[in-house]
Amino acid sequence: MKILPVVALALSITVWAQLPFQLPPSANPDTVVATINKKPVTAAELRAMLSAYTPDQQKSILNNPKASLQQFEMTRTLEAMAVKEQLDQQSPTKEALEMSRRMTLAQAMIKAAHEAIPVSADDQKKYYETNRDKYTKAKVKMLFVAFRSGASPITDPKAKKVLTEPEAKAKVEKLLIELRGGRADFVKMVKDHSDDADSVARDGDFGQPISLSDKSIPAEISKAIFALKPGQFSDPVRQATGFYLFRLEELITQPFDQVRDDIFTEIQDARFREWMVKIQSGIEVKIENDEFFKSAAAGK
Repeated sequence: MKILPVVALALSITVWAQLPFQLPPSANPDTVVATINKKPVTAAELRAMLSAYTPDQQKSILNNPKASLQQFEMTRTLEAMAVKEQLDQQSPTKEALEMSRRMTLAQAMIKAAHEAIPVSADDQKKYYETNRDKYTKAKVKMLFVAFRSGASPITDPKAKKVLTEPEAKAKVEKLLIELRGGRADFVKMVKDHSDDADSVARDGDFGQPISLSDKSIPAEISKAIFALKPGQFSDPVRQATGFYLFRLEELITQPFDQVRDDIFTEIQDARFREWMVKIQSGIEVKIENDEFFKSAAAGK
């Protein structure tokens, strides 16, 4: 069961954005930093005021303290006037306050639950050993032979011929036979035959090393690359505009100490999601009158 997207978004963004404001290390909590209607405001009181705001909002308030504190006191004054008029007991204000309290407490519970989830060193080590592929990256070189469906005959004898798919496939297969037979230098072959200008300029380098979990790389390409041993060439991999050949240069596995923190966060987040799903699965909702909701949504 998935957590409802709207609820998850509403509960998570605010929780992670609102962080306790920290005083500068040199600040004395009892230092008076401002006065409002001649009443002193200490650094500790300011910290309490700011704790309900996001870091960006806190920074904005600190950059314009006079106007911000004036606005804060204006809000507090209006609140006191509203309570005196008992507006907090009238609809829809009463319901809005109840919802705000409910959401604030729900967010606090989510934050507390997330922080309380234990992740031991053994958990991290076991996860690393079980998921080494996630932390292994492949450094590869590539050669690309492009094709275009219904390629037109070349009229300019100096222009590079645009291949059809069958022609490109035949070419790349011929190149692969030469490479696997050790009869050709791969970098020279890339420069002579590859249609990917960027990798040609890098002597065939694909770019940054890629991981098996990299979603920006087509699955068939990742599968072909990670099936290789260093020095081996892949079979031609067809894509929409051409065929790729890959040579695996090196497999690089990040050491545990380098990814320890990422693993901690990943395990903690996964266990937190399980906790949320368990709570949601215990809530049963049954719609007894579909027509009522349809009419209400349509404003009828």
